[in-house]
Amino acid sequence: MKKILVPTDFTTCAHHATHVALELARHLGSWVYFLHISPEPAVKSAVHSDVELELHHQEVSTAKSQLDELVRKGEDMGVTCFPILVFDNGTEKIENYIKPYAIDLVVMGSHGARGIRKLVIGSNAQRVIRQVDVPVLVVKQIPEKYSIQTVLFASRFRHDRSSHFSWVANLVNGLKAKLHLLYLASATKPEPEQSAYSTMQNLTSGFPGLRYALDYAITNDIEWAIRNVGEKVQADLLCVSGSEHDDGVWATHVATKLLDQEQSPVLVIN
Repeated sequence: MKKILVPTDFTTCAHHATHVALELARHLGSWVYFLHISPEPAVKSAVHSDVELELHHQEVSTAKSQLDELVRKGEDMGVTCFPILVFDNGTEKIENYIKPYAIDLVVMGSHGARGIRKLVIGSNAQRVIRQVDVPVLVVKQIPEKYSIQTVLFASRFRHDRSSHFSWVANLVNGLKAKLHLLYLASATKPEPEQSAYSTMQNLTSGFPGLRYALDYAITNDIEWAIRNVGEKVQADLLCVSGSEHDDGVWATHVATKLLDQEQSPVLVIN
């Protein structure tokens, strides 16, 4: 993971996301890009007074200072950071900055109980998760001394998950954390337990140094199963995996519900 994008509006939840992103970057040797989208500068006219223009200039100046402060904070931790200040003309979206900057991960803050339905800088989470082709990590709030020691990776494993699993396994190894794999079997037509464990074991075989544990749950209440196992293993990060098939919608739906009820950060890989 080389490059992390952190959209920010400088609120408390955005600062939580910044903390998580910088911790990841510090362990993984990644670069961090801080993105702030500001309203497009107004032009003096009958509509915009001198006072309004001055206020806007002050807001832009403040945003630049806050971005510079985030960059300094990262550099103090040994992380290479870059500020991106963009003026919105009505078409600016987080997705616009994924490919030009070769972003590998988006880390976003989430406002309280509204979950990821309304993210910082007004972006729609479902759109972001579905339209970007990189993982999205959503942070609501974190403890004062937060670190990722255990990652729960939950999936229905209906399609090939090798690329998703490899991404998470490399993340876990880079953090020197432990991975807990959870196979979510449908209560209507559950996969045999032995087959499920074999599938997960095959995925881990390519990572000999990986610390991991395997779990299996038959349930129609996916969110409950993930929360229950997450609490049991004291997971610091919940990860749900979708695909280009129906699971992409499934993963977004599950992540939305989890963030409405969970405090732990949630990572979505589609």
